[in-house]
Amino acid sequence: MKHDKPFKISTYLNKRQPSKTIKGHFACYIRVYPHDRSFPTFFVTTNESCSIEQYENMFVQSRNKLKPTNTRKFDAITKMVGKAQSLNDFKVCRSPQAFKDKWNGTRKYGTHNHGYTLNVKECFRTKISELEETHSYGTIDTYINAKKSLSKYFASIKKDFNKISFHDITKSVLINFHNWHLDKGNTPSSIGIHLRNLRHLFNLAIDNNLIDKESCYPFGKKKYVIPVGEGTNRALESDTLETFWFYEPSTVARKKSKELWFLSYFASGVNFKDLVYLKHTNVKKDTIEFIRAKTKSFAEKKIIVNRNDFINMMLKKNRGLGKYAFNFVSYKLSDSERHRVYKNKLGNHNKLFKKIMKEMGIIDNLSYYWGRHSFATRSRDKGIKLALIGQMMGHTNLKTTEAYFNKCTYEDMENVQDTIGFGDEKWDTQRQRKLDYANKKAGRKL
Repeated sequence: MKHDKPFKISTYLNKRQPSKTIKGHFACYIRVYPHDRSFPTFFVTTNESCSIEQYENMFVQSRNKLKPTNTRKFDAITKMVGKAQSLNDFKVCRSPQAFKDKWNGTRKYGTHNHGYTLNVKECFRTKISELEETHSYGTIDTYINAKKSLSKYFASIKKDFNKISFHDITKSVLINFHNWHLDKGNTPSSIGIHLRNLRHLFNLAIDNNLIDKESCYPFGKKKYVIPVGEGTNRALESDTLETFWFYEPSTVARKKSKELWFLSYFASGVNFKDLVYLKHTNVKKDTIEFIRAKTKSFAEKKIIVNRNDFINMMLKKNRGLGKYAFNFVSYKLSDSERHRVYKNKLGNHNKLFKKIMKEMGIIDNLSYYWGRHSFATRSRDKGIKLALIGQMMGHTNLKTTEAYFNKCTYEDMENVQDTIGFGDEKWDTQRQRKLDYANKKAGRKL
């Protein structure tokens, strides 16, 4: 259940803490109950005390019925309640630590008015809360995974991630984190995803004047450089692609998985998420027109896909109810529930796809995404210009398209060498010795 406020606020009379100055009086607190259950309930003091009778009457009687002796206490405590309510806002305090810092008027953790602190874990939670407001569930997953990964790493070196601040994450820490991941068999690409999210939090901390970039920022030149994936072309070979097209999977579920894979392939390599959220209004007479979910926040670039016979068959066979063109998820679900179902279906589909490839004798780390790469590669091999391929795939620039083909093969190198050569590439060793002698005599470095 989503809440409008990060906390539930109430008062609490601690009957186990009697006043040191007034007999029969007890300390009065503000009780703060976070809606995020990963945080425990906590208390902040009002610096006021009152009797049990005063406390019971204070919030049930109207102000003019209170005894004059109770009025000051009523005003003081209600003022504290008002202060607590002013902090009960996602834009002010998202975490308990931020609330406490604001309440106490301290910058122990560098609290900013957006709820960001020097505590890294709490900054992750704050960022995730912000993303929940915009329903960016895919991005939320990456931040959750990054937070879990960092927590496991610090646990492996006997440190409590709950107490880690930005000052604790140095260049050497990031290098060790990187190597720890490699030892576990993870790829530089996955490491890069985690650390780009962490870097973003560092930048937010800098923007909010919590840390100094010169002294605390561990990323960049001469520091830690986040690894970039190799951009391997994850495409099926042409003969494998044709074999797959005519192959009959052993189960109904695998057959459906095959159909979904080729739906992506024929639809310009469309992502599964875009298929899930495709609406009936996106389906035109002869085309399908939509904006990629991945780029809609910064590039309103429409993708137009021609409806061939296979796509028409899939639209008819998997027609969805409500607003969605396909029946992959129910339109009745909430946004968060729909995202969870979509992730589960994608995971199951990838497992089935791998089983099909195993049936065909192909053992590799394959996924649904190979349909997108296969579309791009086969289009290029058929002579389609890269600019046109990029347009069909919804790329915002040509470099993105080029990255699909940046895996240099032996044949590619051989062709380049033939192109830039001069006919006879046999090099005379005697000729080389004469050239070396001439360079040496002239005082040139070899």
